[in-house]
Amino acid sequence: MGMPRAEVEKLVRDALPGARVVATDLTGTEDHWHLRVEWSGFGGMKLFAQHRRLMDVFQPHLEAVAGGPIHAVQFETSVPESDPSSD
Repeated sequence: MGMPRAEVEKLVRDALPGARVVATDLTGTEDHWHLRVEWSGFGGMKLFAQHRRLMDVFQPHLEAVAGGPIHAVQFETSVPESDPSSD
């Protein structure tokens, strides 16, 4: 049993207000996700820190860590191009 796309996207939006999120179910089982997340708050953060921020959101929902519904998650992060902190 996995986690529906809308719920996965809501987790990110609740944690990162204003984020644009696109979740892709990689296997059709709702437990392997690829997330494309664009958020102005990533401005000035190194890639590792961006991914750590997202891992903090998903850690309680991971199968291996907490017996949760998600087995694997991949992140693709970016800052909106119009964000001055991305320069």
